Amino acid sequence: MIDIKLLADIQGNWSEIEYGEGIIIHSGNFGFWDVETILNCDFNYLKQLISFSTIIPSNIVDEINEVILINQIPSQEVIQSMKNKILPYFEYLDNFKGFEKPVYTIFGPMDDPRIIRKIQTGQLVIPNLFLIDHLHNYIITQPNEPDIKIYGISGKFKFIKLFNNGDINEENDIMGYEGRYDNLISGEFGELWINLLQISEFYQSNYHNKSTINFFVCYNSIMKTPILEYLAMITNANFTVSSSLHFKFPIIGNEMSFLNSIENFKLKFSKFRIKFGEFFKIIQKDLISYCNNDEDLINNLEIGLEIFDKIPIINSNKIISLSLKDKISTNESISKINELYFENFYNLWHFNLCDFKINNEFNFLTLNLADGKVNLKNCNSFGFDFNFKIDNDTDDDDDFEMKEFKNRSRRGRGRGRGRGRAVRGRGFR
Repeated sequence: MIDIKLLADIQGNWSEIEYGEGIIIHSGNFGFWDVETILNCDFNYLKQLISFSTIIPSNIVDEINEVILINQIPSQEVIQSMKNKILPYFEYLDNFKGFEKPVYTIFGPMDDPRIIRKIQTGQLVIPNLFLIDHLHNYIITQPNEPDIKIYGISGKFKFIKLFNNGDINEENDIMGYEGRYDNLISGEFGELWINLLQISEFYQSNYHNKSTINFFVCYNSIMKTPILEYLAMITNANFTVSSSLHFKFPIIGNEMSFLNSIENFKLKFSKFRIKFGEFFKIIQKDLISYCNNDEDLINNLEIGLEIFDKIPIINSNKIISLSLKDKISTNESISKINELYFENFYNLWHFNLCDFKINNEFNFLTLNLADGKVNLKNCNSFGFDFNFKIDNDTDDDDDFEMKEFKNRSRRGRGRGRGRGRAVRGRGFR
């Protein structure tokens, strides 16, 4: 028997995630930050940290909000003053001794690539912390139970960045490919994303997941991101774990819960395949040129392209082959892919999680593996506050609609005043 606690977006709140038994699977921005991260970040990055990190006390957030309200475009001196206020709260990595329970996490788009690379290459070891990326996955064994596999791909999916390694490895060749080491991270400081080489290497490490209970972990909401859902399906995932857009309730379901037919499910992937083909056609010649007859690079890219080339196209006779080599796309695997669609439409379950901490309330899901069965043990979420509906007036029922209109108007004005500030819980992503 083992408990599996699912969390997202702890944003550096490392000290509060360990309670209860079992293991922790985390999706989102874990908070790989330190003092140097703050000193090097720009103003937009700083606002996001202040907005979502619960390790900064509310009174400090309020003080900075007032400064931002007065200085819509603050000077470097004002920005440095803001940084000085929050620096003491980002020293946790320097003295952190490790976790008592196993914690498995991807890195999110906001995590510091400098720290991530140190963990990936073994320069920084945090006891009981296991980083999930396209090259690293983990098997958990329990007596008389099926093994659990935790795997996934780190960073944010951005369609137009699939063939871009960003500015982290500016000195490297196309997509930073000078061996596996240079392809560990792609993106830029403040926004890390997924590229096609990582997808290729991820698939080669995980396509055979058939004898384990498989948890596929990533940042983007799976059901809204066909490329990631397809990766989950072709690697035999049983569950997916992802972050939400800062919802107050988690979302649990399979595709059958949200779509009215399996044909609409198939259409989602077909539309992605058409879009991918059109994009690839535009960059294909440049990509071939960049590869410069590097067979290792070409073969790895070819595997990544072939994964998506197999997606059947619906309601269109135009099939753009996804290949760097001369071959014709025939969709020969349609029968096998259709079986995959049918199986996962009913049986692949998704957990799209809330931020871990909202207004001092903890949000998490706990699953339990016992006697070969995975069940939902408990769910805790902040929920929605409807106190604004309490009205002690003795107005007639005829005035109900007018009172509701006034309530909505007041709430709308409140949101308007928050624009431009680093208000905790507001999105700057």
